Amino acid sequence: MKNSITQGTITELSTVSTIADGIAVKHPGGLTFQLVRDLVDDIVLVDDEEIAEGILMTIERAKVLCEGAGAVGVAALLHKRIKCSGRTVVVLSGGNLDIHTLSIIIERGLMKAGRYIRFKTFLVDKPGELQKLLGIIAKTRSNVVSVSHERILPRVPITQAEIQIDLETRDKDHVNKILKVLTDEGYQINKEEYEW
Repeated sequence: MKNSITQGTITELSTVSTIADGIAVKHPGGLTFQLVRDLVDDIVLVDDEEIAEGILMTIERAKVLCEGAGAVGVAALLHKRIKCSGRTVVVLSGGNLDIHTLSIIIERGLMKAGRYIRFKTFLVDKPGELQKLLGIIAKTRSNVVSVSHERILPRVPITQAEIQIDLETRDKDHVNKILKVLTDEGYQINKEEYEW
């Protein structure tokens, strides 16, 4: 729709891929195009990451499950695509959200807020080493969600085990403290997957 309004005629996209599937159309219909052209002041764009943040905010703050297309207004406000003065109303609509997509949105949102982390490290593969690592983590007051122990892949030295740990944390400062404690204890933390 944005392209069509900008160009003054209905245009078609070659592909459309978004979590806002309720508004994911390759080209607008003729009647809708005319109505938008005549009655809508502006159209702003948001990306999937911003839409995901909008969905998460409606869940956390309003206790409302809103699908991607229904959360685009919240995303636009959160990311300052719309200039507002005074009270502003955003229409929330639709709850047609795939559970798998919702799970990803929640986990990524928690990770972005520093409330969930995942990291990898290597341990000497002998009894007590995993227990020692988990004891250090317990002292940081974070909650272990899962532990994965890998020892047979070619990238793992024969005398070691690769450990992946998921933790529930309080915030980004807590994450940084945990990583510092582990580093100070001599653990090399693989941070490739995440931007701290």
